[in-house]
Amino acid sequence: MIRKMLVIAAAVAMPASALAAGAIGSGVAGAAVKPLPPTPINCAASGTITFAGAGLSVGGNTTTATTSATTTTATTFSNDVTNPSVSNCTTGGSSPGNTITSKNSKCSGIGTGSPKTVLIPGCVKTPKTYYYGTAASYAATGAKTLGKALKNVTLSVNGTTFTGTTKKTAQITGGACGTEAGFLLSGVVTTTPSLGYKDFSMLVCIGTDHGTDVSGSFLTDMAGEMYSNATSIFIQSADIDPSTSTLNIH
Repeated sequence: MIRKMLVIAAAVAMPASALAAGAIGSGVAGAAVKPLPPTPINCAASGTITFAGAGLSVGGNTTTATTSATTTTATTFSNDVTNPSVSNCTTGGSSPGNTITSKNSKCSGIGTGSPKTVLIPGCVKTPKTYYYGTAASYAATGAKTLGKALKNVTLSVNGTTFTGTTKKTAQITGGACGTEAGFLLSGVVTTTPSLGYKDFSMLVCIGTDHGTDVSGSFLTDMAGEMYSNATSIFIQSADIDPSTSTLNIH
């Protein structure tokens, strides 16, 4: 009984600071400090896209193959000179080139196409023939095809390699691309969890084009093919414009 009373007396006499220290050590108080979110990485992006066959045109291309492939060079990341206040792509980086494979459309007879008013030379039902590379089909399915082809991405920036999974792909005309057209890819970062990065987005704005009877503006020539039936235009390749195209990892 005497020993129990002494223990109680000692507890009463213990300084408050000692009690607080004991509480913190046991985890009752003083929760762990949540780390600050990482500084977003912002870069300019550049590269070149080469379209399948003879390029994008009113009539497209015909083939006996069921698929066709558009290719891209490696995308280069660098400091965004047009927006230096937020760009921190200090040592730059890149993403590997890609082969974007798309399913060709089956010809059902002469004069079929997308839209059906477009005549596609050589597009016949027998022997079995397929078409691809019409401006109209690119506008209708380009974003979906790109999203499937770039489901998994690798982005090396500032000495760190990130991998990601693309969740959404949207076609852009004007807007964030200004007087250009392109795509916006967005998704989640699947590696480097210790750095705290969770999401990425890449705005790809297509500027200067190259080919037959082109103006030098991808958007202008696409509009000419789609709305003015400019059959002489063949867009064989086009450049990703670093003044409007961006990569953001956050």
